[in-house]
Amino acid sequence: MSENTLRGDCPTGCGRSVEDGHLMCKTCWFKVPAGLRAMVWSRWRRYLRSAAAKDWDRYMQARDDAIASIP
Repeated sequence: MSENTLRGDCPTGCGRSVEDGHLMCKTCWFKVPAGLRAMVWSRWRRYLRSAAAKDWDRYMQARDDAIASIP
């Protein structure tokens, strides 16, 4: 079992800590609709392969949509 480093507060404003390498806390992540979670991962992986500005912009839009989807 590895220990993850905490990197700060969840961007949803829930007050929970976020593990390094994660977008948000686990509780909030699983509140994001499954299709949108898949889109965030897909766009992140595409950006990592390409490092293209357009792929970063697409990832950031999916990321923002995921954060905004939390009530």
